[in-house]
Amino acid sequence: LTSAYTGDPLKPAPRASSAASGSDEDDVAYWRAVMVDPPEPLGLPGPSGSAVPTGWRSQRTSLRLGADVADRVTVMANEAGATPY
Repeated sequence: LTSAYTGDPLKPAPRASSAASGSDEDDVAYWRAVMVDPPEPLGLPGPSGSAVPTGWRSQRTSLRLGADVADRVTVMANEAGATPY
């Protein structure tokens, strides 16, 4: 995906085997109709906008959440069966 965003040449798509039921022409016709007029890419907010990241290293921020916000995040995470991180 990053190659597509940065305009690098893409590798050829792998050849998929046909479904056991036979032809997949209906599937191809469906996706051709859906993708005939794709939406414009979303403009993302922030200083970099929709730029593709050049590295995947973590970043730091100096924003500190108040105790009440941190408590609400923890409660929401627990309700969702997730961690607050």
